[in-house]
Amino acid sequence: QVSFLKRRLTKNPPSDVPLTLQDCTRYPWVDLEDFPKFVNFDNLLRFFIDLRQTPSQEVLNVLVRFATDNLEKETLKHLSSDNEAFEMWKANEKGICETLEEFKSVTISSANLLSRMKLIKPRLYSIASSPSKGNVDLVIGVVEYKTKSGVEKKGLATSNLVRAEVDAKIPGFLRSETSFHLPKDPSKPVIMICAGSGIAPFRGFWKKRYEQHLNGDMVSETLLYFGCRNK
Repeated sequence: QVSFLKRRLTKNPPSDVPLTLQDCTRYPWVDLEDFPKFVNFDNLLRFFIDLRQTPSQEVLNVLVRFATDNLEKETLKHLSSDNEAFEMWKANEKGICETLEEFKSVTISSANLLSRMKLIKPRLYSIASSPSKGNVDLVIGVVEYKTKSGVEKKGLATSNLVRAEVDAKIPGFLRSETSFHLPKDPSKPVIMICAGSGIAPFRGFWKKRYEQHLNGDMVSETLLYFGCRNK
């Protein structure tokens, strides 16, 4: 997708130069809010811009101005103004690359398009290991499904994690949840109830309880009730 976009977009910046996107309709120019700064072009496309999200009607309306084929221009106009037609088209969940493949005559600059696209939202996963260890374990349900038209789709974050090689670097951050934790006294019993990948934090809980047991602490009963949607 990154290589495709770099071929299709015009006026691309050098790949090794840190970027800041600014609004040139205001004077003096101001940095776009919530847009990453000092990130090179390749990393901007790879880690920040949501390339899989279906373009909005607003974005399609922008593409109208840059389509040179009359039929494509009229189709884009129709999709950007007719809500029912847009919802039918949107059902196929086409990302920006698939959209540009469909409307081949569209020629638009990288700054013009990317400034109108949404950023990837952080995916939050519960840590599934004891905090006393140096590593972090995750339990993730890989997202795989078909659109209404039968096109196979995979989750953006989970599919990247599945394909990632050992020792691959993946941007992330840690966030604590102060109201969700084990009792300080391990002699108190614990009942855990979850479904599917919701087992993740409880895996960390029972590993911590097992460590406490190995350390000689008096650990009470630790019960887990687990189920899935269809089993």
